[in-house]
Formats: sequence, structure tokens, C-alpha cells
Amino acid sequence: GNAADPTAILRPVNLGVSEEQQALIDSFAQLFAKESNSESVRETEPGGFDPSLWASLGEVGVTPMGVAEEAGGWGAGMIELALVAEQVGRASAPAPVIESQVAARLLAGLNPQGAAAEVLNAALEGSQILTIAVRPVVGGVATMAPAGAICDAMLVLDGDRLLLATVTDADRTPVANLGDAPLADVRLADGAIELASGADAVERFETAIDEWLTLTANAMVGLGLASQAIACEYARERQAFGAPIGTFQGISHPLADAATNLDGAQLIARKAAWALAVGHPDARMWAAMAFAFAARSAEHATYTALHTHGGYGFMLEYDVQLHYRRVRGWSRVWGDAEVAYRRAAAAKYGAIGSPVAARPSLAPGEFAGRVADGLDFAWSTEADELRLEVRKFLAEHLPQELEDQIYVDGVSHNDDFARALGERHWIAPNWERPGFEPLTHEQSHVLTEELTKVDAPIIATSTSTMVASVIEKVGPQEMIDEILPKVMVGDITISLGMSEPEAGSDVATVQAKARAVDGGWVIDGSKMFTTNGHLTEYVFMLVRTDPESSRHRGLTTFLLPMDLEGVEAQAVYTVSGERTNITYYNEVFVEDRWRISEVGAGWASLMLALQDEHSAPFSPHLWRLVEATEAWAAQEGPDGWTPFADTDARQRIIKAATELEVAQLLEARASWMESIDVVPVAEGPMSKLFSTEAAVRHSEDLAGLAGPDGLRRRLDPTALQHGKIEHGMRHALGMTIYAGTSEVQRNIIAQTRCGLPRGR
Repeated sequence: GNAADPTAILRPVNLGVSEEQQALIDSFAQLFAKESNSESVRETEPGGFDPSLWASLGEVGVTPMGVAEEAGGWGAGMIELALVAEQVGRASAPAPVIESQVAARLLAGLNPQGAAAEVLNAALEGSQILTIAVRPVVGGVATMAPAGAICDAMLVLDGDRLLLATVTDADRTPVANLGDAPLADVRLADGAIELASGADAVERFETAIDEWLTLTANAMVGLGLASQAIACEYARERQAFGAPIGTFQGISHPLADAATNLDGAQLIARKAAWALAVGHPDARMWAAMAFAFAARSAEHATYTALHTHGGYGFMLEYDVQLHYRRVRGWSRVWGDAEVAYRRAAAAKYGAIGSPVAARPSLAPGEFAGRVADGLDFAWSTEADELRLEVRKFLAEHLPQELEDQIYVDGVSHNDDFARALGERHWIAPNWERPGFEPLTHEQSHVLTEELTKVDAPIIATSTSTMVASVIEKVGPQEMIDEILPKVMVGDITISLGMSEPEAGSDVATVQAKARAVDGGWVIDGSKMFTTNGHLTEYVFMLVRTDPESSRHRGLTTFLLPMDLEGVEAQAVYTVSGERTNITYYNEVFVEDRWRISEVGAGWASLMLALQDEHSAPFSPHLWRLVEATEAWAAQEGPDGWTPFADTDARQRIIKAATELEVAQLLEARASWMESIDVVPVAEGPMSKLFSTEAAVRHSEDLAGLAGPDGLRRRLDPTALQHGKIEHGMRHALGMTIYAGTSEVQRNIIAQTRCGLPRGR
């Protein structure tokens, strides 16, 4: 089911597996649960091969899975192989599944004849083990060859010759290793069959390595997920200081980070498989990125799992150390994550020594490869068309002068820009309205992403839409009729009055009060971080209407007009140059018609707002930084040298580009879930946490890469890339706080994804 299907071009991104793909996952999960439990895995050590398991896998046709039907296989594509590879990792299966599949695909694609055809047939039938040496032969020896200790035949690249070699015990020297895998140094004997030579041989081998990296990335994800499950179960059950250890943030937050990284690794590993399946021109880059990120994520997850167990995790009788050792073994057979990052950089930026410039990304709609069903990472035609339309709109309505003025003022709003968005129906674009077909979730995601990439002044319209959606769901009809039409055309804006000076992220400790009086309410208190509150027409207020209540009980939400007597906004400026406000409410009388929620039911309406806020895309801020750094690195100096010619510079930039890919995928997943009416309870916070923390990591690193020139501020005529690199470093700080701090996101993830008890 992975053939390109041009007729499916209108289908949107699909990040869920099909029924057939799920059945495949379930069947292999059941097989491994029965025949590759921790006891049987231990019994195979140190050799790392279970003949009984391999026989069972042979019965279900694991080696011929990815071989075309006309060549004797059953025609599964890379996506299906990736899903199986994840199950291999989850079970720490002591069987050469990935090596045999990749080698069989490579050999079958060469249309082998004679003795080579006999080897292929024997491998497909399960009577021989065929593998591939993932590193080129040096001095006639394939070192640390996967399955080299147990194979009957091996594909190798010797110089520019692709060879098929028969392997006997006399040819190999098994190597004891950290991961207890069947590795061996294999000396090529006389009589190896030459299958191809020259550039064709090298490219075929490198394509096979792309496949091996992708499948191994998926396997490492599975291994990391298995260790994560063990750690979370232990954190729920293990008691310390009278409580489960999972209640302590020192345990729960690292587990939340590990869960987030593994989800991101799973997405990029599956995307790499999809790219290979459809022949995407960036497939090699994504394969290397996926391997590097999956390796680091699984290594971190297994370390966290071991550390969660304390001293017990270090004991051989506990299973968690099996995962810790194996992922470090699997991730280093070909080369570690740093080697993979170099491969990704070469695929994206070109080889060092050649004219180097960042390869331009494909234009929207330029690549239309799709799969027939199931996982599909391609945007729909409608989404691609909208992306181009938004870029044309921005070229017209966001000139450099307006960008600079927004930066100087520190205010992300402009009335003319907002009304221009309203004219296009791009404020609350997925709402029903006369004469306009609402945008799909996918299109709405693309719209917000493109606007945020250029830092368009949309914060006020975004908060207005967020509040308007709450009003639509729980507000009085009179308010719906009056407010929503004005929000949609950009005539009014609404700021958020949630946080308070003494409460911070703990919104439930709100102290602002409203007491009932004839005809309405009198509000007293203050709100912090009321961004754009000095210019919006209304503020979405959370206040305590029951003075005897505590926490989330006794709260009510209001839409408070900002021109009422007793309202004052005082400017507060941030490190990033933005203006926010502390707003004061002194005996402010507001009519009851401005009450949104039922009295005392404000917490539920607040949760509706926060749900939208947690799912907003933050990765475009990292995109802007990566794009600016790539542009800087591609510029030639007076001597003709470019930063891209430096290995360290390329390595640092490609790491940022990789985490940008992951951030975008996590956000796309949250949007996709909403499109199928599934609330991204954990997935929204995951995307927010990863995107913002990645922006902090890489803004610091890339600003440092630029050296002293990275300090030159925006609007200074000497600033690099119009100051975007320096500003990116300052701006990233606030993103880890806006819409709930990273710590709040980790708490949510720990409880909803890891199943840990509420923190203490």
C-alpha cells in the first residue's frame, strides 16, 4: 500500500496508521511478546541471536516483506517496514530483521543472476541469512558488520564495487560488544560476486544505507518507548518519603522530556520512511536526521529510565539496563548521531569543498508524491495553494517598514493589517460565515504557521479568536451576536486577563474579585502579562466571585470593556523588546451582560481557552532563526570563504534544522488530531514544550556560532540578517513562559502521557 497515488493528492496530511498498518503492528507485537520477552532476550546473550525467534519470523516472511512481488517478496513498502522495525526495538528482538530486509531489497533491485540469484532465493525462503556491511570495506575487511557473526552472505561496498560475498566461520571474527549484538569483523574471501561498479554501485549502496538508517531509527524509537514504559510504571509504584516517586518533579519532568523527545523521534523516523517510499528528494536528509535524533532521544530515554530506578537500574537483574546497553550499541554500529548529522548536512547543504549554499526548499505543491493509505506526510493541494497565497499577501501587507515599526513599538498588532486579514476571512478562518467556505484544520495550521514565520502582528487577533471561540461555546447569545462578527473582520481585539502578579502560572490562585451589585458586578484586582491590553477593546477576565472559595472553584469569566472607569494599563517591557502590561481594576462596575460563563463555572471556560493556546505553533520562531543563520552561513566573505565550509558550523546548523523538523511534526500532529476531533491533551503541551525549548537551545548556540557579530542588535545597520539572529536569542526566552511555562507543560505531559500521579 505504498505506491504513489496521484489521485489522492487532495487528501490532507494523515499522521495516523491505517487499519491494515495497525493490524501489521499488532501481529508483530503479539509475535514478539510471545517469543522475545526479557527472559528469552537474556538467554541469547552475549551472542545476540535467537534461532527459534528467527525461524518464527521466517514463517511470517519477515525478510521478503520489502521485496517486490515480481522478485519473490510480498511488496510491502518502507512505511510498513518502519512500523515493524519499531516493534523489533520494543522487544529488543535478537534477530537481524533490519539488516536482512535492507540487504534483500538491495540485492533484489539488482536483478541478480546465477549464484547471486540463488543467495537471494535462499534468503527469501529463510534457509540463509543475508546481511549488509553498513560501512565500506577497508583493507579487505568489513568491520563490526551487523549480523556478521551469524550470516551466510553479505553485501559490501569495496571502493566503488558492490559485492556479494559468501561468509563462513573462517572469514569472520565475532566481536563482544556493549549491545550484545551478533557483530563480527568479516574478511572478504576470494570469489565475491561483483554486482555493480562505479557511481551506480555507490549510489545503490548509499540508498540502502538510507533505508538502514531509517529502519534503525524506528527500532531505536521502539527501544526507547519500551524503557520509558518500564520507568513510568516504576515511578508510579516506587514509594519514597511517603509518596510515589513520580509525584516529584525531579522524576516526572525528565520522564516528560523523554516522552516528548520519543514522540518527536517517532514522527521524524516515520517521515523518513514515507520520504523513501514516495521518492522525495529530501529522503536522504530526513533519513540521517531521523537516525541522529532517534539515537539521541532513545539514549536520553534509557538513561532517564535507568536513573529513575536509582541504584537498581544499574543492576543486571533489572531489564532497564538491557535497553540502556542496546540503544548505545545499535546507534554506533554505522556511526553515531554526530556522523549522521554530517550526512544530513551534506544532503542539505552540499559537500564541503564544492560551491556551498543552502539548497532551496521545494516550493509548495512542487512535490506531489503520496501513499495510497495510512501514514502520509504530504500537505494537500489546498494547503499548498493557501501557503503560496499567504506569502503573496505578506509581501503586500507586511513591508519592512511595518516590521521595523512593530519591533520598535514592541506591540504585535496593527489595525490595518488586522482588517486586511479580516477581508480575507483569515481571522478565525475555520468558522462558519455567510459566503465563505471555512478553512480546514490543515489550512488553518498552514495559515498560522506562515504568518508566524515572518513574525506578523497577529498576537492580538490570535487572543481575540481564542476568546471568541470560548464565547461561541459557553457565552450568552447576545454577546455571541455582538462580538463574534466584529472579531472576524478585525474591528475589535481582546486581550487575556488570566495571570496575576502573585500567581504566575498557577492561575487557579486568582485573587481578583467580583462582587454582585444591582445590575452587574464590581471588579477589584490586577492582572499581569495583559499583552496588548493598552490597545484592545476588551479583556478576557478570570475573577473570583465566591470569596469563600479556593483554587478552581468559585471562579467566573467576563468580557470586560477596557474603556470602563477604573481600568488602567501600565507598560511592562521584556528582554525581547515586547511590551506587555500590568492592568489594574479599581472598583470597576461591569454590567452582567458581559459575563461569559455561568457564575462559578469560569474554570471550565478557561480550560477551553488554554487548550487552544497550548496547541498554537511556536516552531516558526525557530524556523526564522534557522533561515537567517543559513543565509548568513552561505554568504562569502572577502576571501571567498563561507561559514558553511566549516564542519563545526554545518554541524550546529543542521542540529537546529533537525529539531525544527521535529517541532513542526509535533505541531502538525496536534493540528491533525484536532481535525479528527481528538483533543491533543498531551500532544499540544508536547509540541509547545519541544518547540520553545529547542528555540532556546539553538538560539543560544547559533548566536554563539556567529561570534561577536551575533551581538549586533536589530535595526543597527551592521546587524547580521537584519538582527534576526540576536533577536531570536532574546525572543526565545519568553516563549518558554508564554501560554504556560515549560514546567507547567511537563506537569501535564507527566500526568496525561506518562500516567504519573499529580506532583507535590
